[in-house]
Amino acid sequence: MSESFHFAKHFTVEEANELLPTVRRILQKVQDLVGPKPQRIPPFSGNGNGVKPNHGSTPEDWALSGEERIALANELLQHLQDLGIVVQDWRRGLVDFPHIRDGREVFLCYEFADGPRILFYHELDAGYAGRKPIADEED
Repeated sequence: MSESFHFAKHFTVEEANELLPTVRRILQKVQDLVGPKPQRIPPFSGNGNGVKPNHGSTPEDWALSGEERIALANELLQHLQDLGIVVQDWRRGLVDFPHIRDGREVFLCYEFADGPRILFYHELDAGYAGRKPIADEED
């Protein structure tokens, strides 16, 4: 890792696209566990309020207490972080994959609404509003 880079792990476009089905399943499971709009739940901690799981949850999820569902959701989100993926907003399915483009560290940016492939990237400090299309030759 170069000292000028912030992230130890960098993904190629191909690697990130290969992980998308897993990322999508995990984020959907988190939503199923805690609901799409839980009350006052920060990204990686819970307040113990029970939130009824969505239709996509399993019978085992129904047996979990609110605290257990939130703990499991946090474990799943931590798993994504451990893979090197930056979870920006699990409700929107918004994640970033650190990537090297033209010698610069950027994010490959993905959200559920983008469909089955990563289509955009942005500078580390630009955020979602700074998304630019990925050139075809990088696929």
